[in-house]
Amino acid sequence: MNLKKDNRGIAKSALVIIIVLVVALAAGGVMFAKNMFMSDPLTKLITGYINTYSQREMGYSSEMTFSIDKDNAEAKKLFAQIPAGAFKSNTDQLMDFASKVLPKLSVKFSAITNTDKDPVNFGANMSVLYDSKELVDGGVTVRPWEVSVYSKSLLTKPLYSNLADTVKSSTGLDISGIKLKDYLDVLYEQDDFTKNFTKSKYAEILKEKLKDNLKSEGLDKVVLSMNYEDSLKMFEDLLNEGAKDETLKTSVLNKLDKLIAVAVKNGDYKLMGLSEEDFKKQAEEGKKQLNDNWESILTELAKTYSGDEFKQAIAATGDMPVKYTFTFSGDKIAKIDGETNVKGLTVKFNTTIDKYSEDGYTFADASNSDDLTTVLNGYSLMGTVMGKANEILTGDAFKNMQEDIIKTAKETLAAEDATTIENNFKQISALSGVSGN
Repeated sequence: MNLKKDNRGIAKSALVIIIVLVVALAAGGVMFAKNMFMSDPLTKLITGYINTYSQREMGYSSEMTFSIDKDNAEAKKLFAQIPAGAFKSNTDQLMDFASKVLPKLSVKFSAITNTDKDPVNFGANMSVLYDSKELVDGGVTVRPWEVSVYSKSLLTKPLYSNLADTVKSSTGLDISGIKLKDYLDVLYEQDDFTKNFTKSKYAEILKEKLKDNLKSEGLDKVVLSMNYEDSLKMFEDLLNEGAKDETLKTSVLNKLDKLIAVAVKNGDYKLMGLSEEDFKKQAEEGKKQLNDNWESILTELAKTYSGDEFKQAIAATGDMPVKYTFTFSGDKIAKIDGETNVKGLTVKFNTTIDKYSEDGYTFADASNSDDLTTVLNGYSLMGTVMGKANEILTGDAFKNMQEDIIKTAKETLAAEDATTIENNFKQISALSGVSGN
């Protein structure tokens, strides 16, 4: 395999490796914290971040809200791009309508992860709300090798699939014996790179880049303020430093050695149809290619943050200032409050770090669910969703949203536009046999 012929493939491989490294860094959080002073906000933030996300059993919950400043010049430019004749209302009326409706829309998200026990498991839930009333929800859980998809609002039963059975039936390979925890144990191990991180060039880069953007508030808060472009350019500097860092390269290669050893010990290499000897040869060749191309891989990744695509992205988002307020409990982050603004559209979010709990998450099995593969391959899913959608349209949350939007439209928009919105809701309601207002 000649990685020089496929720089994109190399870049993707490098990205995976860097992600692996970040996880490994997080795993060293507890020891890392003991060797650091809490004398400055950056040290406190790095320590808290690593200590928090090195936990192998954890959960978190987030909420995101939206608003628009109708007097914001950038927002006015955005609304001015609406094609002429699309609405009878003028720009000011449309912005007034949006500024009253948008803040009532919110998204909630929560997740759990447990990589410390076998089997490892993950879960995620999301719901969309209007005026604090849930409109629609959904969730997914994964426990090797089982996947569950569920929704109170859209499904009558969870959808379940055993990926090991699916893979075996389609390829003949039996992946049920792969122990993901053994690989995760390796990734979470701390190493010399982790222990010496505060003395590294990376910490110096962060201190230099964030010296004017970071401050402490009281004893339990750190506030980080910066714009989108500066935050991305920081990654460029870190990647360029990593390109010439032999210690980082050695750490990654050592981590790969341990992952290869797990595959050999557990016999997982056999799934590739290789002998142990051939697997080791291919693994060594892959490591050699990574070693030989390390600098070019990370240098090319760094260019991602200065090329034409990057410039186009910055032009589209504008300055996009971002502010994070990290609240600490001891040496861990307990909550993150954030706010960003994209051309007059403000997004606020908060994330609370929770203890691991499976409450509210569905880990289904074949006995209490519909088969995910069968449902996706047929038409039964559409029928189920449409049936449940009828319940959404007749529910209190939707009725409340409908009444509020129609009322707001009549108060802010041209009469013709308000009537159009009301008629649209009547047509939607008619699908469920409910009369509109």
